[in-house]
Amino acid sequence: YREQLRQACPGLRFAFLDIGKDEARRRVQMRGGHFFSASLMDSQFATLESPVGEAGVLRLDALAPLGELRAQVCDWLGS
Repeated sequence: YREQLRQACPGLRFAFLDIGKDEARRRVQMRGGHFFSASLMDSQFATLESPVGEAGVLRLDALAPLGELRAQVCDWLGS
């Protein structure tokens, strides 16, 4: 799907929040009562096609503080 988006919008870039399955599961479980059940985690990670290494992709560590993530994205978009 990313290739279709790139064809439709040349120069499109993606900021990818990279997170491990265990941490993602922990965060979902902490939400309690959220519509997305932690039982769906395995299938979501199984079908994930990481964009890391593709052109126009910034990999971000999802465990980094929000301010740091924002700064990284702003710096990247400004370049």
